Amino acid sequence: MGQSSPDMIECRLQLPAAFADVATALDAAFADLAVATSVDEPGTPGATVIYNALFLNDVAQDDILARIAIVATQTGTSLTPDMHVLPPTDWLAVSYQAHPPLDIGRFTIYGAHDRPDTLAAGRIGLEIEAATAFGTGQHGTTSGCLLALQNLAESGFTPRRCIDVGTGSGILALAAHALWHCPVLATDIDAEAVRVTREHLRVNHVAEGAKTVAVCVADGADDTIIQDTAPYDCVIANILAGPLRHMAADLTQLVTPQAGRLILSGLLITQAADVMAAYTAQGCTLVRETHHGEWAALVLQRS
Repeated sequence: MGQSSPDMIECRLQLPAAFADVATALDAAFADLAVATSVDEPGTPGATVIYNALFLNDVAQDDILARIAIVATQTGTSLTPDMHVLPPTDWLAVSYQAHPPLDIGRFTIYGAHDRPDTLAAGRIGLEIEAATAFGTGQHGTTSGCLLALQNLAESGFTPRRCIDVGTGSGILALAAHALWHCPVLATDIDAEAVRVTREHLRVNHVAEGAKTVAVCVADGADDTIIQDTAPYDCVIANILAGPLRHMAADLTQLVTPQAGRLILSGLLITQAADVMAAYTAQGCTLVRETHHGEWAALVLQRS
């Protein structure tokens, strides 16, 4: 396996039930400081959510505490850090143990360390590494979207063109292309997500292009890159509840009327009604709502 690391500082924070915005703010605060961050989500509603951050031992703990205090003030949240020094650890081995192959419907998600020799008939393999962009399949929002895509395919839905807005790791764009072999546009506002998506295209042997999966940086659904090839028969947006509400008009306009479908996730079950109301106001109707842990996935149709 890999070599052992030097001593590390682990910082653990208990987050509120509606933790997504706080976790995002912490990630931004630690972007230039932390070696890695993660969120341990509860298996049952109402259980404690823990945010973890790892730092090299030469990072000043006062700096970590100061950034936590800023986030607490910005989000109006009480954050009490639990910090301690960890002994040298083989973090590569730990990462492998934390990301075993994962079966979600017809999809098998794996890393390079667990690449299978063969897959059973009918299964779709996707090689996705835990890296600097969101989306490995382990999160309830990603698995919800994967199952929504599979359900659409099994119902006979055959899109001519798809778009994944906020693609993250590119996992959903790759899944859509694997199901339908149609052109998919994968966009993100983050250049790092675009870089990671391109790497995942390479390891999954998908050539980047207008007829396969095209990848680009785009600032929102009204970006000209997205508008130039609209409408889309399948629009995927696995982001957060706030941006989903804000983008309701723009995302709805991307969907082919009647024939198209819009898959939304990144929202808690408790946020689903508010998000749905924003899209109902734009003329959308609910086709399907599924729950995965505390998270919801919505499939909508544009009337």
